[in-house]
Amino acid sequence: MEALVLSHLTALRALRRARRVNAAHLPSHLGRSEQRRVLLDALPSRASLDLDELARLGALDDGPCSPIDCLIGASIHRRRFPGIRCHALSRPLPSDALVNLGHGLYTTGPAFTALLCSAGRNAGEVLPLLMELLGTYSLPEAATHPIAHGGIWPDPGESGLVDAGHSRYIGPEQGGDSPVDLSVDQAHYRCEPAVTLRELGNVAAWGKSSEYRAFSQAVRLAAPGAASPCESIMYGMFGAPMGYGGFGVCCLPGGILLNETIRYDERARDASGGIPYAIADAFIPGARLVLEYNGAYHEQESSQLHDNRRNNGLKAMGIDVIVLDRAQMRNLSALEAIAATIYKRAGMRFRYRINGYRSRQLDFLNSMRRASGLRAI
Repeated sequence: MEALVLSHLTALRALRRARRVNAAHLPSHLGRSEQRRVLLDALPSRASLDLDELARLGALDDGPCSPIDCLIGASIHRRRFPGIRCHALSRPLPSDALVNLGHGLYTTGPAFTALLCSAGRNAGEVLPLLMELLGTYSLPEAATHPIAHGGIWPDPGESGLVDAGHSRYIGPEQGGDSPVDLSVDQAHYRCEPAVTLRELGNVAAWGKSSEYRAFSQAVRLAAPGAASPCESIMYGMFGAPMGYGGFGVCCLPGGILLNETIRYDERARDASGGIPYAIADAFIPGARLVLEYNGAYHEQESSQLHDNRRNNGLKAMGIDVIVLDRAQMRNLSALEAIAATIYKRAGMRFRYRINGYRSRQLDFLNSMRRASGLRAI
């Protein structure tokens, strides 16, 4: 029986669709022996292409640079059809590499999809994808191909920005961004994590070639818990070692904990007006400090009032709060000053031990921004 195995950007698009619609994982993965059988049966043909089913899965894209990516088990099985791009992999796949979608249709699993999509990219470009899969948000499937080919998401010509994570519409008439800068906070959707660090590590051990070096580097940098693309970028800039272009805050005791729940004591509850706990965007235990990213959602008056009460509770717990806005996340001098403050609170000296640190920081930040569909600075 002929099989079709979706992979690379096509699989990533379908994965984002599944996370957006179902807010959960794809179906269960195949065992190793079943994976070998499916890959040997993978012979793309016109008969195996059910376009209606692929459209239902969100795998199809109307863009000019978006053929259907699929895996085959040997180069001799490669077929040349318009709109199909075959990728041959003859070696045994890592565990949990394939997912059965039914009726002879399969797709690569989240971790293996990320590995395949990492080829030809640097660690800064791969990290946001891993943070997305480890986190509780997903970009829309329609963003997949434009971002992969250097595009901005949303398109600058759109008249407003949908922040699906908070079910709001933000347009210029409501104090939102102008049409020139609509890509600051992308649309994203709440969902369950798609992978674990252990799963990513297993796939990284399989992809040992130089082709997947950036993936292995990004796995070492990544962390679970991010709730938005900009939180992922914030974590990358402050957490990554200075050699990559970050500020190395993860080397402090306790590192950086994303969306950490901090339960208040009685005094903190009173100071916050009865709030029992705070969920910190990024908690740095070694510095007793919280980093908060304030995107468009936080510009609402009601959100500001809640944030102020929540911050009062944190301060009563002896935890300082530093709030970053969209402008600061594009300003390396501002980020450096905040990093120096974090080190000072942790009782450590902030200093660079590398040359050309500013150009590294700029390259790293822009790599993460491009991979998230944001404009370079």
